[in-house]
Amino acid sequence: MSRSRYRTSTAVGHRVRVKTRIQCPCGETIVGKDEDDLVELTNAHLKEQHDGRSYDREMILMMAT
Repeated sequence: MSRSRYRTSTAVGHRVRVKTRIQCPCGETIVGKDEDDLVELTNAHLKEQHDGRSYDREMILMMAT
């Protein structure tokens, strides 16, 4: 069974899409268990594979699906 990519917002009672996947232009697909994990894994990938680069959370989540 696949894991839901939605979470329920308790403040307003509606579902919000959780972004957990990003495709790097180098071809690497990064998948996190939640948005926090995705941001952490993406920045680790950037640091290790792309000369120490990093992006802020908003930029990563804007590019994520």
